[in-house]
Amino acid sequence: MKFGIDRAKGLDRYLTSWKSADDPSPGDFTYRLDSSGYPQLILRNRSVVQFRSGPWNGLRFRGFPQLRPNPVYSFGFVFNQNEIYYYFNILNSSVPSMLVLNENGIAQRFSWVDRTHDWILYSSAETDDCDTYALCGGNGNCNIASSPKCVCLTGFLPKYPSDWEFGDWSNGCVRRTELDCQGGDKFLKYTEVKLPDTRHSWFNESMNLQDCEQK
Repeated sequence: MKFGIDRAKGLDRYLTSWKSADDPSPGDFTYRLDSSGYPQLILRNRSVVQFRSGPWNGLRFRGFPQLRPNPVYSFGFVFNQNEIYYYFNILNSSVPSMLVLNENGIAQRFSWVDRTHDWILYSSAETDDCDTYALCGGNGNCNIASSPKCVCLTGFLPKYPSDWEFGDWSNGCVRRTELDCQGGDKFLKYTEVKLPDTRHSWFNESMNLQDCEQK
């Protein structure tokens, strides 16, 4: 299956939820490849972003740690002048698999089991609360193993400390001091995180990592 955009043919392949479990008319949720900035998969409730996959990093979408080589299907990402799409190929034709956006706005993959004659849940796009879009606000970081799960990045403080203490992290964090690009401020390295929203980003495919750091 190709999931995404064919510019030459004017196609945009995406999923729309049913209105309810027994009403197949279009519901409120869509799951599609967003090509503004650097492409990523975005799940919306009408116009409100609920979840994003993060950008493709050469192996998988950064926000899909569960997307790894497996016995059911292979997958990849194509990004050129004419097409931008995520794809998957079934490895064993006797084991059908399908990607579904259900009526509650959850993107799930199911596999068919002959023994039980039923579909079983193989994986889900959203795995925990930290997959909720912008849960910790700007300059906040979500760690499901922490309590509270939201913390400010190094050098930042909660924008509204009283709200933050009571579990409303939506307004995020602000700098402790003004940014000083000519002084001592520099980039800090974070690992095991989803990259920030790339919809308003620009990119240069000819740059290497050293060029990027200097820029």
